[in-house]
Amino acid sequence: MRAVEYAVEDGLVYSFCYLALNSKLQSDSMSVRNIFGMQESQLQSYAHPMFRLRGVSPGCRRCGAPSETPQHVVAGCIQYRATLMLERHNQVARNFFYWACRKFEATHVHHTQEVPVESIGLDGTVIWWDRYVATPVKLRHYRPDMIIYRKWTREIFVIEVGVSWFTRLDDQYSMKYQKYAVNSTLLDTDSLPYPPGPSLALELQKMYGCVVRVLPFVIGCGGEVTEKYRETLNLLPGVTTKEVEDLLVRTQRSAILSTDRIIKAHLS
Repeated sequence: MRAVEYAVEDGLVYSFCYLALNSKLQSDSMSVRNIFGMQESQLQSYAHPMFRLRGVSPGCRRCGAPSETPQHVVAGCIQYRATLMLERHNQVARNFFYWACRKFEATHVHHTQEVPVESIGLDGTVIWWDRYVATPVKLRHYRPDMIIYRKWTREIFVIEVGVSWFTRLDDQYSMKYQKYAVNSTLLDTDSLPYPPGPSLALELQKMYGCVVRVLPFVIGCGGEVTEKYRETLNLLPGVTTKEVEDLLVRTQRSAILSTDRIIKAHLS
């Protein structure tokens, strides 16, 4: 497949196509068709040559952007940014919350229920979900997706999740790492690399006297991940090889099913 071939050259080694062909995702045929169509630029979006031959304007039917490409539909349309795209992000992130609750024997909730801000494991491990972190220094970025605070080992893991177009995975990884580990006072749109400055990781280290690790997990809209994604999974506290494989498949499945919902909503 053309899109995947280009991605492999960029280090994209675990794609949705690979898992789908190995029957690990258990996706329905309609979802598989839509995701393959997105990766092959064959969605029936107005920027497709089929519509240009008919004289149809290539602009987005929802937000009016100049070009309704598959990338715009699943990763850029402002119509879905605060709704379906936010839901997709949260669905991917919930897999890490579910893993942490099982790992540290904290109470976990059904996927239809709201995630609690704080959960405590039997060993005292605290799991914070989407929680504002009050710090002595004023920061712009102080609300990561999840924080795992292991009191007995004096470790804090800051987990930040992102869903992006497959050509921007590395850029998004760098941005999400640097905005919490290097400088938490700058805008997401500022140029990388960020200059050193006040950061959430540094403030947490001062406040709790712990080693702080920032773990960004950035996945493609079609479930694409890089080798760096697997490497970061292995940095989770106490994670096993089986849990890494399970998280890999679960997060990819959440990403593609949520992207499929965006495609269906847009083309309906």
